[in-house]
Amino acid sequence: MDSTLLSKAFHRNTKLVQRHAEGVSHEDSLRQSDHNINCFNWVLGHIVASRYDLFRLVEGAPPDDGGRFNRYRTESDPVTAESPDAIQLEDLLAGLADTQAVIRAWMDSVDEAWLDEETAVGDAMVPRVDQIHFAYFHDTYHTGQIDLLRQVSGKNDKVI
Repeated sequence: MDSTLLSKAFHRNTKLVQRHAEGVSHEDSLRQSDHNINCFNWVLGHIVASRYDLFRLVEGAPPDDGGRFNRYRTESDPVTAESPDAIQLEDLLAGLADTQAVIRAWMDSVDEAWLDEETAVGDAMVPRVDQIHFAYFHDTYHTGQIDLLRQVSGKNDKVI
């Protein structure tokens, strides 16, 4: 898998999320399902937070999110309408666009040798390309959830 393909794959996810966010208000993004799932706002914030985690994992010195997205890390509490620390939907979408710009610039500047280089993940040595590919899988998993969460947020339509 080369860097161009990875860049395009993340870009596709970004565009899908942006399309699903059209017409969704911040208040809509906080609506909870009757089932045990996170809301649109949390899932979008989690995608952004996870992209910053990828930058830290692979690059070591990534762009700094200033801790803004810590609220959306794995295992964090659900975001609800009563969550004072919920980031506004428009700011989450801006964060998504920012991370996509970094991914594109990053992938345009790397070569296969860098992608194939192994770095430590816990006790294992793993090629960067595998780490990035797993991050893409994770990104895609949550991008798919956004489609359903658009409906939970009050829409009754079909975007794709």
